[in-house]
Amino acid sequence: MDFNKYYYGFLGAEHERGNDKVMVTESIYRDKLLNKQYFYPVIVSEYNNKKICSTSSRFIDICKSRFDGSVESIEDILDDMRIEEPSYRLRKMRRYTIDDTEKIFNTKAVTMSEELVRSVHFKGDINIEKFLERKKDVIKEGRQFIITNQNKMAAMALISDIYEDGCNIAVYSNEDYRKMGYGKEVVKGCVNWCKERNLLPIYLVEEDNHASIKLAESVGFELKSKEWIISK
Repeated sequence: MDFNKYYYGFLGAEHERGNDKVMVTESIYRDKLLNKQYFYPVIVSEYNNKKICSTSSRFIDICKSRFDGSVESIEDILDDMRIEEPSYRLRKMRRYTIDDTEKIFNTKAVTMSEELVRSVHFKGDINIEKFLERKKDVIKEGRQFIITNQNKMAAMALISDIYEDGCNIAVYSNEDYRKMGYGKEVVKGCVNWCKERNLLPIYLVEEDNHASIKLAESVGFELKSKEWIISK
C-alpha cells in the first residue's frame, strides 16, 4: 500500500493533485470519529511541499475564505469555528508510517481474547463485562494486542480505525510499567496485523509527546507529515 495514495484519499485530495501549493479539500473522514472519541473536522497538512486544508463539508466555506497556507489563517478558521462551538482547539501533530511492508516483527505481545481479559488484572476500576462488550468486534477481528507482567496488564495497543487502507494505531501503557519496552511490543503486534493484510500502519501523535514519538521511531516508523488539527 502506498502512503501517498492513502494520504491524498484520507485528505479528500485524490483528484486535486495539481501544481497548487495551497488547497482546500472536502473529506468524508473529517466527519468520522477516530478511536470512537476524537473528532477532527479540520486537518491542515504540510505534505509534499503543499499546504492542504482538509475539512468537513460543514466548514468548507470558512476554510475556503480563510485558508492561505499560513498558521495565522488556521487560527482564523479556529476563531470562526469557535463562534459555533467554543470547545474547539488547535493541536500540532505528526503522522508516521512504516514503508517496509515485508518485514514481520518478533513480539512478546499476544492477541487479546475474552479468556485473556478475564484472567488479567487491569489497573483501576474496570467493569470486565462492559469492557468485553465494547471490545467485541476488536476481539473478533484480532486487532488488539496486550502484554502482561505477573498477570497484570502492562500495555495494550489496537487498530482502532481503517480509513483508505490506513490503520490507525492507538497505544496505552500502564504507568507502573513504562520505560520497560512493553509499549514497543504491542505496537509491533499492530504493525504485523496491518502488514499481513496489506494495510498501512499509521501512528498519529502530538508534536510534544516525546515519549510516544520515541516509541514510534524505535519500531521503525518514519515521519510523513506535520499537521495542525482542529479538534473538539
